[in-house]
Amino acid sequence: MSAAKKPKRSATQKLVDARMRRIKAEAHDTFVVRTSKSKEERDAAQKRLDAAYEREDKERFKFNEDIRRKVLKQAKGDMMDLHTADGRKIATVPRAPFMVWALGRTSLKHLAPPWETVSPPGLKLQMDEPAHTDWFYGATIYITPDERVRARFPHAETLDEAKELAQAWGVKLGRYDFDYNGLLHEASNHEMFELQDRLGNFETPVVVDAGDVTGTVGKEIVVLPDLSPAHVAKIVKAKGIITQVGGKVAHIAQLALERSITIMRVDDAVTRFPEGTKLTLYPGEGRIYVSVNRW
Repeated sequence: MSAAKKPKRSATQKLVDARMRRIKAEAHDTFVVRTSKSKEERDAAQKRLDAAYEREDKERFKFNEDIRRKVLKQAKGDMMDLHTADGRKIATVPRAPFMVWALGRTSLKHLAPPWETVSPPGLKLQMDEPAHTDWFYGATIYITPDERVRARFPHAETLDEAKELAQAWGVKLGRYDFDYNGLLHEASNHEMFELQDRLGNFETPVVVDAGDVTGTVGKEIVVLPDLSPAHVAKIVKAKGIITQVGGKVAHIAQLALERSITIMRVDDAVTRFPEGTKLTLYPGEGRIYVSVNRW
């Protein structure tokens, strides 16, 4: 009787297997580098670590390039530009996956063109949307290396300080490293909200549509300056969030999606909606009502 054939493993599974093998080997070699009394053993372990890092980088780049090739093949040249609010072109991306991502958590999702996702879920981070990964991997980005370093370390006072931090932390910004706090993030949010305005006549941008919410600021509705992790404790009992800054890839936006919390964005929300203000959020219409008055 012939042995049963093992099922063919996908490219994603092979990448995960390789990563697990590297992690185990890295743990052993790191232990040797830190504890061995033999300089020869330490040097050999460090050499294996360096080789493993280089090998994984090549495997990951090859895997990512394959996704990019498949995305661009499906896009068939149908691309769109992403601009910041001041008009600077930041990237050219495949139109269909961008629209699927931009409209996907709103009542306008049916207006997005058809798209068969290429990327597996969670490729960049847990809860990442495959359509987001698809348009990002298919993008041509017009951001300088210095701008990317500054975006990764926004609290650095100078570019040189940001570069020193990048070197100290071993940060390498390759083609497939998304700048969550950078110009690409800003431009993708701007274009997303422009689409909502153009296609749905939304007066207020929608980050997450989890249904209508009526309540009071400070109780059912929370007003935030941004969607950073620093404000997580404030949204524990929230049914709706209004933020001044932030988009769909922000930390709190991911939590809101899990917990069915509506998020809308208003530039001057903190001053416009003080605690005690009674509001109704209508994300399906892209509008917020204060008492009976539409604004």
